[in-house]
Amino acid sequence: MVMTKVTITYEQLDSKDACEGQLKLFKKTFPKGISVTSEEELVAIAKKFSKKFDMFWALENLLSVAACDRPVTIKFCGNYIETTRPARDKDEEVEKQAYDNLEEAIATSVAKLYYEQESTKGENL
Repeated sequence: MVMTKVTITYEQLDSKDACEGQLKLFKKTFPKGISVTSEEELVAIAKKFSKKFDMFWALENLLSVAACDRPVTIKFCGNYIETTRPARDKDEEVEKQAYDNLEEAIATSVAKLYYEQESTKGENL
């Protein structure tokens, strides 16, 4: 089994026009960047930092069109939003928790899709 190293660097984020605040936070949190050899490692990092880093930006800027077109990601997020709506409409704390859970779910999806995208470069997703 070949281990594929997948990285995220400050330079990479800067080249994709990440905002200054997120770039500074990334440099402070990951001075040498992120380098992983498994999807699980990247998912763990994404979950841990899902509330500090803008995962919506990552979704739009780090993933290829092919990865973003994966129906599983869109379906999961859409279903999550719909199933939590009644509770969110009634209680502000439930709404905050639902949003936090959504951020973590998006972070997980982005991490999985990014790892797949980067570890299979040159192949079709």
